[in-house]
Amino acid sequence: MDSFSASYSYTIAGIGTRNFGSIGGISAAAGQIHYITAAVRPASSYSSGGWTKSGEGTIEFAGTPSNTFSDMTTVAAGTLLLNKSAATAIAGDVTIGDGTTGVGGQLDVLRLKGSDQIVDSAVVALNRTGEANG
Repeated sequence: MDSFSASYSYTIAGIGTRNFGSIGGISAAAGQIHYITAAVRPASSYSSGGWTKSGEGTIEFAGTPSNTFSDMTTVAAGTLLLNKSAATAIAGDVTIGDGTTGVGGQLDVLRLKGSDQIVDSAVVALNRTGEANG
């Protein structure tokens, strides 16, 4: 169900350690939806640098435990859905849009499906190829 690639690693509680992309990312291909319902937190060997949502598909952070990674989150392609129940989905700053559109002009989308999904102290940057709550 999940597609992760190597470089930076995070530990997903109840699932184990997964490696996130070459610049620290989670990818979902067009038409795919990946649900991550456990807590996502930096692995003990993690060095900072943030992570990127890539691929034209959708990743949804759901469930009740808060995610604790606090480096930059970038939505560079597809859709990132934030749907934690009484928990924090993103504990750091967020950039939505990487300057290029996807297939057919698809924007990079961050959608809040619940309240209090992003920590109050976060800086949220919306670039011209990004869309929030679209």
